[in-house]
Amino acid sequence: MIHRERASPTNVVVAGLQAFILFFVVFCRSQAFWQVLAILAGILVVLRFGDIWRALAHTKPRPAIKRIFGPTWPALVVICGLAGFAAYSSTAPDPRFYNSESRTHVFWHVLYVGLISTDPELTSLYGYGERTYSDMMGYVAVLHDSRGRNEAPSEFGEVVDGVININAIKDTGAYDRVVQRIYLSVVAEHPWLTLRSFFVGKPSDQMEMFTQVAALRNIRAYVEVLVLGLGASVLAVLSGTGLPQRRQIRESAIALALLTICSWTTTLIVPSVLIPDVIIFYLMLALLITTYLPLALVSSWLMGTTSPRGQTGT
Repeated sequence: MIHRERASPTNVVVAGLQAFILFFVVFCRSQAFWQVLAILAGILVVLRFGDIWRALAHTKPRPAIKRIFGPTWPALVVICGLAGFAAYSSTAPDPRFYNSESRTHVFWHVLYVGLISTDPELTSLYGYGERTYSDMMGYVAVLHDSRGRNEAPSEFGEVVDGVININAIKDTGAYDRVVQRIYLSVVAEHPWLTLRSFFVGKPSDQMEMFTQVAALRNIRAYVEVLVLGLGASVLAVLSGTGLPQRRQIRESAIALALLTICSWTTTLIVPSVLIPDVIIFYLMLALLITTYLPLALVSSWLMGTTSPRGQTGT
């Protein structure tokens, strides 16, 4: 979208295949949905509100549609993929095997565990002595809620010798809806602790988890990759790839900012090191900032200083 590639048949077909792969990854692990959000957020970089206003004011509809949707057609492909993914998730699972389960991965259970685990006060109130970031924390919360209400959920609860027990596997969809109610009640009762969990507890836990991964502490690997990245950048420029103009650098910076914000949605759900796509994005971003970007900025500055008087350069 930033390059404003033309929506040729070949480009559309290739983008469709990429969208298929993307949603297959999302189907396998819902945390990868941040990449979908990042592509859709790219519309904010490419499409300007002034262009929309001028296009809507145009008397002929075809140029207006082309002006609005021409640069953003990759996002439209992703939206179509999202619709297909939703249709597949609601119709494809065989009811013989998935009738008692939710049609997607449990969401509120993961969100609840992440919320309670990342704030010490919430952990003391709603952790019930369970290990942080464990599935038992959500399970025990539903069990405690059911016993407090003195009613067993019909979909996954049972009463044995007057004692209420639950079996979430019997209906994970119904189980997740109960967790949703519990989660929203905790948020309503402790809004300040919720904000502290999201903006202090989760980021700090995420960074601590990263420091515990031995592979991410291998300094030699960073040095080797930086040398290769810098050499590749210089070689690419000398081979005629060219340097970006200031407008392109500005648009790229906005796009990278949106990507970074979207990548943090995984951490805001639940901190984890099992997010290789996010980690690779951070490494690629660091490589870009430390190799190609300095080269581009220096070259752009040199070209600006050598421009004739009265011209701004590139």
